[in-house]
Amino acid sequence: MYLNVVPSSDCSMHQIRVPDTLRKSFKLDYGDWLIFDTDEGNYSVQVSKATIEDMIEYGDRHAFVSEHSPVLTSKSSEVFIQPHELTVGCDPELFFINKKTEKVLPAYHILPKNSQLGSDGDLAELRPDYALSPEQLMLNIRKLIFDIPFRVPLSIYPYSSSWHAFRCCGFHVHLGLPIELLSFAVDKTDAFLKNIVSALDYFVGIPAASLDPDNKRRFNNEYGKPGDYRLSMRTLEYRTPGGFHLRSPAYTRSLLTSAFRVTEEIIKDSEEASGGWTDASKIVDFSYFMERYNIPPKNYIRSMYLTKDRNELKNESFKIHSKLQGLIGEDSKFVLRERHHNEQSLFCEWLKDAT
Repeated sequence: MYLNVVPSSDCSMHQIRVPDTLRKSFKLDYGDWLIFDTDEGNYSVQVSKATIEDMIEYGDRHAFVSEHSPVLTSKSSEVFIQPHELTVGCDPELFFINKKTEKVLPAYHILPKNSQLGSDGDLAELRPDYALSPEQLMLNIRKLIFDIPFRVPLSIYPYSSSWHAFRCCGFHVHLGLPIELLSFAVDKTDAFLKNIVSALDYFVGIPAASLDPDNKRRFNNEYGKPGDYRLSMRTLEYRTPGGFHLRSPAYTRSLLTSAFRVTEEIIKDSEEASGGWTDASKIVDFSYFMERYNIPPKNYIRSMYLTKDRNELKNESFKIHSKLQGLIGEDSKFVLRERHHNEQSLFCEWLKDAT
C-alpha cells in the first residue's frame, strides 16, 4: 500500500498518527506496525490516532510522523503492514514541586498537553513509545526522564508518589492485545478481559500495593481500585498501580515485567484453550483462571488489595511471588518483594543510568 506522510512537531519517533478515514480505507488497526524502507533500512512505526491539530493543517489524507523520523527519507511511499504483537506501554504521572514553597506547581503551566513529556492537568505525564518488551520500554522512559532537566526550571523538582497534596497519581500500564480481542471479535470478550484484569490485580496489583508506602490512593474515591481498566487506543489500560512505581528503575521494571509477562502467559494459554479464539466458553469462566494459575476468587483478590493490614498485604505478596516464579520463570527475579531502604523520589537512580 502507499501512504503519504508529513512531519508533526510533537509526534514520537516510533509513532505514526493516522486519521480515521485514512485508517479505515487502508484497513489499519490501532497498534499495527508499519514498515518503511528508509535510508537507514527498514523502519517500524506504530499506528495511533491523529490529533485535531494534525488534520487542521493537512487534512485527513496524510499520516503524521516525527519531524526527525527516518520515514521522511523513505525510498518509496510503499509501506508494509505487520499486525501488532503483544506490546507494552505506560503513561506514569508525577508531581512538580516548587523547591522553596514545597507546593505542587500545576504541570500545565510548564509542559504542553499532548507532548510525550506533557501535562495532564496539575500532573506531569510521561508518554513513552510503546515497545515489544519491558526492557525496551524502560529505555523509552529513561529518554523522557533525561529530558526533564532541560524542560523544567531549576526551581522545580519532580516527585514520584501515588498520593500527594490530596491528589491521586497513577502509573497506568497499556497492554496491546491480539486484534481478535480488542476488536471484540471473540464471543464475550468483555468477560474475558475482566478475567485478565482480575489476574493482574492478583499478580501485579497486590504486590505493587505492598511496595507502595502510601495507602491513601487505594482508599480514595477517584481511581486506582482493583479492577480499574479501560480500553484505550487498541490497548488494555490497567489503571490500578500508582505513581510511586516511577520512583526508581527497579520499581518500574518490577511493575512492567510482571504486568507484561503475566499477560503474555495468559494470552498464550487462552488462545490455545479457546482453539485460536474460536470458542471462548472456557476462558470467560474465572474458575478456569483459578485452576490454571492457582489464584483465589475475585472477591478475595479485591478484599486483599483493599486490606488495611499491611502485614497481611505483605504476606500475600510473598505468596504471590512464589507463584510468579512458576508462571513467568526467570523474569520473576526482576519482581521486587520489598522496598529499597535507600529509595529516592527525585529520580536519582534513573539519572545515574541504573537499571
